[in-house]
Amino acid sequence: MRNSRLAMGLTAGLATAMLTAGCIAGADDGSTDQQSGKVTVEFWTINLKKNFGDYVQGMIDSFEKKHSDITIDWVDVPGEDIESKLLGAIASGKDVPDAVNIEDYRVDQFSESLADLTPYFDKASLEPYLGGLVDGLRRGEALKAVPWYYGGAPVAAYDTAALTGAGITKPPVTWDEAFADGKKIAAKTGNCAFNALPTVGVLTSYDVPLLSADRTKAAVNNPQAVAVLEKFRAAYSDGTICPGAVGEQERALPQSLENGLAGAAVSDLPFTLLNVQKNAPQVYGRLKVDKAVTGPNGKFVIPGIQTFAVPAKSDVQKQAAEFVKWVTSPENQLALCKLVTVFPSTKKTLEDPFFTDIEPATPADAARKVVVSELPNVVSQNPPVDSELDQAYLKHIREYLSGDTSAGEALGAVADEWNELLAKEK
Repeated sequence: MRNSRLAMGLTAGLATAMLTAGCIAGADDGSTDQQSGKVTVEFWTINLKKNFGDYVQGMIDSFEKKHSDITIDWVDVPGEDIESKLLGAIASGKDVPDAVNIEDYRVDQFSESLADLTPYFDKASLEPYLGGLVDGLRRGEALKAVPWYYGGAPVAAYDTAALTGAGITKPPVTWDEAFADGKKIAAKTGNCAFNALPTVGVLTSYDVPLLSADRTKAAVNNPQAVAVLEKFRAAYSDGTICPGAVGEQERALPQSLENGLAGAAVSDLPFTLLNVQKNAPQVYGRLKVDKAVTGPNGKFVIPGIQTFAVPAKSDVQKQAAEFVKWVTSPENQLALCKLVTVFPSTKKTLEDPFFTDIEPATPADAARKVVVSELPNVVSQNPPVDSELDQAYLKHIREYLSGDTSAGEALGAVADEWNELLAKEK
């Protein structure tokens, strides 16, 4: 896709170890004295000035022109220093940043040290954002962060040679259809159909309960989850799901679209098409891109998003929230999307011709167009990708698919490990 290297650089720069602050100190108990009058908002990023300095500084300059009483102090921290610098700031209560970018998987981890943004984001303020992404950042009644950008919603990519060989004329819509079509691909071509695990995102698309309402206990060991896992094990056993799908190195799966040993990728992020384009241009040229398959609720699950949070120890929370609104505004998100291949969290941004007038001349362009069509029905994955809960879940699921334990036993092991991890967060 366009400027993908810049996109990955931006994501890495903004995300690396970015928010600490959870269980260490600084709970949001409402006791912080807030400043008024002329104030300074300290805004932290990681390694952005070199490649994106003009963009960020432009947002700061335009904001300060509209808010003469607020000065933005932009601190761009080297990646290797951010964790120790922020941990020290939060723990000591001195020089705490006021607005800071964090990945969604850190929201639970540091929830107690983040301010509730509800007083600063009323219904009208939240209306521009995609509701499914906002809802994923609530913890009870508290809004712990607001969404910014992400790498896109999942899409499906099919090797048309595999579809033709299996006599499939219409791509599947649901996982059940994907399993049925995949079985045909495996039988007719001799190859597996696709790599897939019953991830937390898949369970979300089946409306499977994962956590208790207060997010303090696991609820994942339930009949709905058992049924989903059993569908996937059956597909793994009959060769529909590739045998290498259980490998931990997802970027080096032994069967893939690239090497011609898999017929499809039924739910993957758009940037994965870049690998096919680079490593297997002959396959790339015959790809058919469509919406990702999903569960019965028809929701497309975003596996990871970048967000903005305000630490609870900030004494300019209101002003910091105003700056966050500006950085994540539709116009500024559109400008960001034109710089790098990312997708916005605001609905109005998606109404711009940049997103509505996409000509699907290549599989990458088609993927962008498909993602835009899916965004009204997106939700964020909870627990998010890369959280300790997600990693613990995947460990047991890989063992389940290739082993002989029951789905209930696997989910019981997941629940036990989740409860241990959740207890540590209290």
